[in-house]
Amino acid sequence: MNNLPSFFGVSYLINLPERADRLKSAKKQFKRVGWQIGPLEVNIFQALRYVEPKGFPSAPVRGCFHSHLECLRAAHARTCRSVLILEDDIALSTSLPRLTPAIWPRLAAEDWDFVYFAYSGIDPVPTADRYTREREFRFDEWTGTLETTSFYGINARILPRLIAHLSNLSNGQQGDQEAGPMPIDGAYNIFRRNNPRVRCLIARPALGWQMPSRSDISPHALDKIAFLRPVNSAVRKLKQVGRLWRS
Repeated sequence: MNNLPSFFGVSYLINLPERADRLKSAKKQFKRVGWQIGPLEVNIFQALRYVEPKGFPSAPVRGCFHSHLECLRAAHARTCRSVLILEDDIALSTSLPRLTPAIWPRLAAEDWDFVYFAYSGIDPVPTADRYTREREFRFDEWTGTLETTSFYGINARILPRLIAHLSNLSNGQQGDQEAGPMPIDGAYNIFRRNNPRVRCLIARPALGWQMPSRSDISPHALDKIAFLRPVNSAVRKLKQVGRLWRS
């Protein structure tokens, strides 16, 4: 099938088993753009959960880090040409099916190691919508830092080095900002900085964004108060509906 996941050798959606709400949301997103959950398209990877942080800023950060790392290891073991990774709070632009015929040849013609379809840490981050035309879409090379890892791809040729890098960080000294345990997006930034020949592309405009939902890594203060969670959830849903309608 000529969709974005089929361009990559394997695709994974990272989901904590207890976050059925996020999995349901992700499935709706996939349905909107014609993707499917299954071994031939997007595989569900059961996210890892830890009780102890073991040097990481928190136990959830550790779980997120190792979940991404295990997806990379699984892709490497399958000798895939590349891997696409999504997190379960992803929102996808409805322009994806229409833009995919332009994305495929442009990505195939580029020399890339990382490609980010959704990201933050850059201001502003324009997002594709129903009005975005093929000629308006492009990939830009990016050498600066990026935040979030909700929707990105990695070329198999760097997997051995990247896996070794992440493994070393996970066993590094707690608090070491360069070589110790840290969030996965920071670990990728350091890898790219230490390997300047590694080429990173970003989609312009972005093709997705993070849904506003309760975070397991850095929960909002209101989410810690049980009776306020429904209120906070309702506010997030209103934000989701508004942005999805515009996409």
